[in-house]
Amino acid sequence: GDIWAMGAKPQATTVSLTIPPMSLVLQNNLMTEVMAAITACLNETGATLAGGHTSKGAELSIGLTITGLVDRPLTNAGAQVGDVLILTKPIGTGTILAAEMQGVARGEHVINAYRQMSESMATASEILATDMVGVAVIRNSGAMTSFSSSYKSSERTGLAWSSTARQV
Repeated sequence: GDIWAMGAKPQATTVSLTIPPMSLVLQNNLMTEVMAAITACLNETGATLAGGHTSKGAELSIGLTITGLVDRPLTNAGAQVGDVLILTKPIGTGTILAAEMQGVARGEHVINAYRQMSESMATASEILATDMVGVAVIRNSGAMTSFSSSYKSSERTGLAWSSTARQV
């Protein structure tokens, strides 16, 4: 989301992949599946996989560093009175995933959260000025207004909470 939020177009990516202990055959299968999925996503954005690092660890961990090109970066400092804050996905994914880690989330809620997280931000990036998720909505909206010389008030109503997060 951050690359899109700055108004940049993705160009190059590096991958950091931690693989849990398993047989060499399973490691190779996992690496093949993960890298195929990453490459497919990158191809959709026009970014190139430039390299990365693989290590062994207690659990699977995947991290991407994406760089991009932008003529004029968008920041959260330019908000003006009357600007509209558009949330492209419902808030509450973190709540659902925290519940899942504790074994109390319903499967369909977790699947829906992952489905929403995997939706591309490419189209939304054409109109977004900043990227906000979960509890960061209030923090980022505060940053937008504190950096803006025309800030007068902030309305925090009408946020699109995930209906399943409300149940958790």
